[in-house]
Amino acid sequence: MLRRLAAAAPSNRTVGRDALLAELKQLVTPAGGAVILAGGPGTGKSHLARAVVHRLTGAGAGSEVIQGSTATEQVPLGACAHLVPPLTGEVPLAGLIAAALDRQRRRARHTSLVILAEDTDRLDDASATLLAHLVGVPRLAVVCTAREITALPGPLGGLLRDRRLAPVEVGPLDLDGIGALAAQAAGAALDAESVALLHEATDGNPLWVNEIVRAAASRDGLVLTPGGLRLPAHATTGGLDQVLDTRLRELNDAERDALSLLAVGGNLPAATLEAMVGTETPVRLAAAGLVAPTEHNGMLGVRLVHPLYRQALLRRLSRFEVRLLLRRLIAGTDMSVAMGGVSHQDRAMIIRLALWHSELGEGFDPEALGWAAQAVHWGLLDVVRRHLSHGPGEPVQPVLELGLDRVEDRSAAAFRLASAAWRQNRTCPAGLALAGTILFAPEHAAEMVTLLDELLALAATDEERALVGITQGVWLFWTSGQRDLALSELRALQQELAPPWDRMVAATWAGLTFHGGLVAESLAVLEDAQPVPGAPPEAEVVHASPYAAALMLSGRVADGVALAEKALPIVLGLGEGWYRSMGELLISSHWGGTCLNRYATVGESSRRIAELLPDTDDENRALFLGMAARCRLGQGLPVTAAAELEHAIRSHGPVSMFGFRPLLHTTRAVALAWSGRAQEAGWEVIEARRWNLPPRFFDAELDLADVIVLAAQGRSSRAARLATEVSEQSAAVGNGYFAFVAAYLAARLRPSATSGRAFEATLAAVDVPLVGVARRHVAALLDGDAGDLEAVAEAAIDLDEQLLAVEILEAAVARAQAPGTSPSRLRLRATLRAQRDRCEQAHSPIVDVASDAIGLTGREREIAGLAASGWTSAAIADELVVSVRTVESHLYRAFAKLGVRSREELAPVLATLPPARFAD
Repeated sequence: MLRRLAAAAPSNRTVGRDALLAELKQLVTPAGGAVILAGGPGTGKSHLARAVVHRLTGAGAGSEVIQGSTATEQVPLGACAHLVPPLTGEVPLAGLIAAALDRQRRRARHTSLVILAEDTDRLDDASATLLAHLVGVPRLAVVCTAREITALPGPLGGLLRDRRLAPVEVGPLDLDGIGALAAQAAGAALDAESVALLHEATDGNPLWVNEIVRAAASRDGLVLTPGGLRLPAHATTGGLDQVLDTRLRELNDAERDALSLLAVGGNLPAATLEAMVGTETPVRLAAAGLVAPTEHNGMLGVRLVHPLYRQALLRRLSRFEVRLLLRRLIAGTDMSVAMGGVSHQDRAMIIRLALWHSELGEGFDPEALGWAAQAVHWGLLDVVRRHLSHGPGEPVQPVLELGLDRVEDRSAAAFRLASAAWRQNRTCPAGLALAGTILFAPEHAAEMVTLLDELLALAATDEERALVGITQGVWLFWTSGQRDLALSELRALQQELAPPWDRMVAATWAGLTFHGGLVAESLAVLEDAQPVPGAPPEAEVVHASPYAAALMLSGRVADGVALAEKALPIVLGLGEGWYRSMGELLISSHWGGTCLNRYATVGESSRRIAELLPDTDDENRALFLGMAARCRLGQGLPVTAAAELEHAIRSHGPVSMFGFRPLLHTTRAVALAWSGRAQEAGWEVIEARRWNLPPRFFDAELDLADVIVLAAQGRSSRAARLATEVSEQSAAVGNGYFAFVAAYLAARLRPSATSGRAFEATLAAVDVPLVGVARRHVAALLDGDAGDLEAVAEAAIDLDEQLLAVEILEAAVARAQAPGTSPSRLRLRATLRAQRDRCEQAHSPIVDVASDAIGLTGREREIAGLAASGWTSAAIADELVVSVRTVESHLYRAFAKLGVRSREELAPVLATLPPARFAD
């Protein structure tokens, strides 16, 4: 009986493959054509092939299936036996092939035919020969799949070389494809963070995406959020057990043993694995798509194809089996532990041995354990340190060679190594190194409490007491949430210590106070706690990091940036253990540089650092990508900035050790508001608030992003009130920079004598170049002179404030005297169009003018917009802090000017008016 392909609908696993399907439609038609789809397990090549076949059978074509497998690989024509017609007598193999070929040719003469050949890299030679002859038969299409094109049988390989069989690579899905497939599996769209999590967990493998999302949905593990369904991080390992079970059943004992060794040991040198399981086993596992080769510094290694396989395999092993495998790995590693002058690959092996011994709980060289813990915890930032120090080229990091690609894996490994070093060497430095690996890990709270108690008892010198006290204070403040206790303990310790250690503790107290928002108070302490001459570099760095940031927020931005740049070489010289301080100084100096309008320099530096960092260092890479995008926004490219920030946010990962994640969302919210995407901008503000954890250091930045988004949504009255509140609150705590920025926004939203005076009061404390342009801008808004505004716009362009120039020109056009035919108005409009062309057609969300072309006042325009969005008069009155009668009065006048009779007619009329609430 012939095996025919069922005419079932194509699977949803073709979601996200529109471009590939379009390419296949051109290559395979009812008239013929031949393609081979190649890709790893789970990439969806079979589903794509069946979708092509389904399209042809739906148009009336007949179909046949040829299935390669290990069971028929050694049997001549084993995969094509069903295609051979009944024959009498003994027929040689060539005759069987000819008979099967003739039969399909005759069928194709009457109706078009499509052959689906699955796993052609596992076909026997005779079946491959028959398939090769079928290629090129008129009205017969051939669609093949294979895991590895290089492993095709000879006859099919010849077709590839002759270009009669078109190869099509089926790679991983991109972020958009993952989002589309996940939405179909879940029944609704996932939020951007969950899509990024799926991308990290699955590498774009459609099978894994499907299995993970379906497993989470079946357990009610998907949570509805404003941005879509959220997938919890722990759900990424669910749903793969069944897939892995199927794969493991096809393996022999040696292959399963090799997978277990890789699961326990991580990435291994090829020579080590071959010595333990034989040379052929890794080759077979690679052909099965379960392992892949790696190469670091000329050394060949072997890894599991994905970290999820490792987790799933480890769940199948008992603790006794894991210990046995670890002992085998140690015994199979012929190397002495030596730290001096060893090569890079030997350093990777030291970390391996240290990890294996620590997991067994057995002794190992404490110095090697401590070095390995630091290398695993901070090693990825070493490329940045080398770059900033103008050191040698970028080495391949041992942590990547070991397969510690995820931040969670690196943190867990660093904790194990540092714990082992502490168990063997209970000294203050060893304990502090362990504390550093769990300083911001609340899941290790119990271990941290015990460790700090022991360290406080061990600390003998003032230096040790200071370092232990600082560690305890930071942990209490940030991780434990006991902020008052942290500050009081540091104050008490400061009184007990002699210089320079008392000042080091005072600087830490001031830094934590600064993060709590009290800029003036912390700055005063930092001024008094400057390191004494001859103080150790550690004391200088502990002081410089918060002092630079406090100077910038106080309004002395140039002084703060200069201090951060001066302190960077010092912290780079300290090396391991000081990477967090290096990161804080880098971020502060780059952020301050944007405030000084150094967009080109800061943007280039941020992009370079992001390029240096591996993709696996998700947080730091994302932060510098975000800083580069912030510079693009300042230079007038909001659409580009929004896209780059979306990429940075998706690649950030689920952990924010430095706590700067809100910056990515607030910057994107502003970029979207300038791009005319106000609703999306609102979601970014919500996400920023979700990430802005206590002590809510980013409140002012976040509120000002909210001001811009509210204005973009037509709620300019609330936006102006919020800007005024932020300015007053910032000034009260000594945050001069944000007091100035917020007052400037308030004056632009509601130009008046009152807002002008409030703005002028903030200028004395701020040293940024924008001050001069801002003062002229506000004065021109109050005077209402279009010519003055045009001159200010030119000054803004000279300062590289391209978006601000768009806004100022918008206001100038609206204030030009004669409507329609005035030469000055026409010229201003041409200038505005040219500036918008440079700024990706940006419209200011801030501009609000006294009237527009049809005579609507700003208040009438705002009330009409809210009414058109479905707001009741009472809700509008509450929003604007006016009476309901006032709302109805403004609404009545707006109806008359717009020529409408009801709220329902407002929306389509308002949609025809200029989008930025001004006449242009």
